[in-house]
Amino acid sequence: MVRLSAQLGELRAQRRAQLADNDQLVAFEEEAMTQRRKRKQAEQDNQVLKHALFQQTAFLGGMRALMGGSGMPTYKTMEFHDWVHSYTALASRDALARRKEYVAHFPPSKMELANKLVLKNTDEDTQRLLAVGDVYSGKVKLLHDGTRDAIELNAGYTDAMMHELFGHPNADASDPCSTDEAGDGRVIKEFSSVFLFRETPECTLDTLIDLVFTSMRAIGVYYPGSVYQSRTVDEVFQDEDDGATKSRVFYTNLAASMEPVLEIVDETREADEIKVESRVLTREMRNQDGGLILWDYVDGDSLHPMPVYVPGCKTIRRNVCGGMVIRREPGTGMFSVRHTSIKSYCPLDQPTNTTVAASTPDAEEARRAVSRRIGLQATEYERIKDRCTRYVFNDIMRRLSALHVS
Repeated sequence: MVRLSAQLGELRAQRRAQLADNDQLVAFEEEAMTQRRKRKQAEQDNQVLKHALFQQTAFLGGMRALMGGSGMPTYKTMEFHDWVHSYTALASRDALARRKEYVAHFPPSKMELANKLVLKNTDEDTQRLLAVGDVYSGKVKLLHDGTRDAIELNAGYTDAMMHELFGHPNADASDPCSTDEAGDGRVIKEFSSVFLFRETPECTLDTLIDLVFTSMRAIGVYYPGSVYQSRTVDEVFQDEDDGATKSRVFYTNLAASMEPVLEIVDETREADEIKVESRVLTREMRNQDGGLILWDYVDGDSLHPMPVYVPGCKTIRRNVCGGMVIRREPGTGMFSVRHTSIKSYCPLDQPTNTTVAASTPDAEEARRAVSRRIGLQATEYERIKDRCTRYVFNDIMRRLSALHVS
């Protein structure tokens, strides 16, 4: 350190000698170097703090739900969202600074936690498929239906319970059933799936990872429709220090139409065209042991802000937090593609510090159209439970068939 300081002093002296007649320029250059060092140190501190905040958020969220006074059974396992999602507001507008924020959103601890959660949540289905010889399993579970009054949902889930899971600190914790959480207009669903593929000379682990990554980018991580695809706005390629792990982090700005998939009840609803807005960060990671995809929604973005509610606007917000693991199942000669995700649909946020305009017939119809579409999301899980996951499985199989893999 002493030697480096001496060298730095010599370089500064040489620079002053070169610019002996311009003391102001020399002072400016030294100030610029000082600011660069401070900025680099601040970036490093920011990454450490984000990592610590993620760990604290996961722990406190789980403890709040497990120990809250909502009557929730103590054996309840926390949902994927509660452990993995960390509040993210992208504040930078500079391209380089934004890419650093993308990478910082997926620390190694979050990737490891997501991998373990996906494996844990899908282990029972995987063992069942291996035992009976099937290759596909897909499930959808409704966690919260805020499109109707407070009701008891399947498997003992209640709106009060989901209020505790996705808690709002300003609510009255002493009487969770008295809140308006049941009619908040949100629908939250959990998707899980397991796909099995036999290992062959043509179907290797690397080949399957390539196909899964390509399939997920092609159809999007949201919904199996050509009008509802994710669109990558920016991406970062990254090689880890171990030399074997390669990653791709990309930012998705989704603004697409969403068509109802159930039969139309009356002719007037056929014209409903609902727009969907979402901001999502995704990381694809691969090494010699397998692959992992983790996607997590962005809560706020200064460069691509989410729209706010205005009368007559037919737009809903779509949040998704999930993971997909591709790996070899030991001793079975099979590869598995396991997936768990939490997806929510909700109305746009109300604008702050604005007066509410008088409702017009068109604005009221738009509001009802949005409510109908979100309501359909609550009923679709009963009618077509595996539509989304089955579409992904079929797309991967089609790509395998195109490679002449049996």
